[in-house]
Amino acid sequence: MGHPLFVFIALTLYCASAVAQNDDVASLNDLGMSEFAAGRYAEAADVFTRAYALEPRPELLKNAAVAWYRAEKCPNAISAASSFLQSEPVDSGESAQMRGLLGACKVRLAHEAVAAGSLDLAERLLDEVAASDPNEALSGRIDAVRIQIAQRRASDNVKEPLPPVGFALDEFAIEPTRVHGPADTTVVEGPRDTPRSSGAAGPIMMAVGGTALAGTLVYHLVAATQMQPEFRRVAADGADRTRYDQLDKRLRFANLMIPVGYVVGGLAAGYGVFLWVNRTPEGDTVAGWRASF
Repeated sequence: MGHPLFVFIALTLYCASAVAQNDDVASLNDLGMSEFAAGRYAEAADVFTRAYALEPRPELLKNAAVAWYRAEKCPNAISAASSFLQSEPVDSGESAQMRGLLGACKVRLAHEAVAAGSLDLAERLLDEVAASDPNEALSGRIDAVRIQIAQRRASDNVKEPLPPVGFALDEFAIEPTRVHGPADTTVVEGPRDTPRSSGAAGPIMMAVGGTALAGTLVYHLVAATQMQPEFRRVAADGADRTRYDQLDKRLRFANLMIPVGYVVGGLAAGYGVFLWVNRTPEGDTVAGWRASF
């Protein structure tokens, strides 16, 4: 009788940790968006990367790429954007944004390569951007850097200062995407000051905690109304030592696991209430509930 309760509590803890992890992903993403809104782009990128390590969602890669781009960390932005474009499924509009971001970063790196005298590297980067069907503004930058390369090849001083080629961080008005758990995502525009959970997480945790409490209560009643009276009868009779040992073992296990079951169930239910109180606004509507699954 004790072993099923042990398995049940283990499953309860597993479910609680899974829901908590999904909520952590959404909370980390919200924290990253707050850092981004405050202009702390490198810190935001680090937070988005931590969220992606917990759950590899493509939109988290996009968020990291945007933040690295704003932080002027083009190698990091290129890595995140390239990984995003290799993810499935990817929204076509977001793919176009990421390709534009990749092109802008590569042109900037090409400009830096020219300044450092690495002309072959600069030409290779520009060829990659030119092959990606860049827009008119980006094509103009490519031409400007190619002119600089030609001037460098014709000059004895390959490391003289270069004029800028118009690398504008604000050209791509990309904002991070809000992430909700535990499954599909719903995009909600605009930053929010405090991290909140999805509408589904709270009820799930309350259901898990309530089930754990109910299961523990049933087990408690069985131990009190069946096992304990039988144990007293067998102990008073003294004839069946084997049965006495079996009941003694079960009651010891019950005395250990019943308090654990109540504590785990209570904590899970309480955490569910906390998540419900701090749910996202979408959780207040039927449509929001559906979007959370």
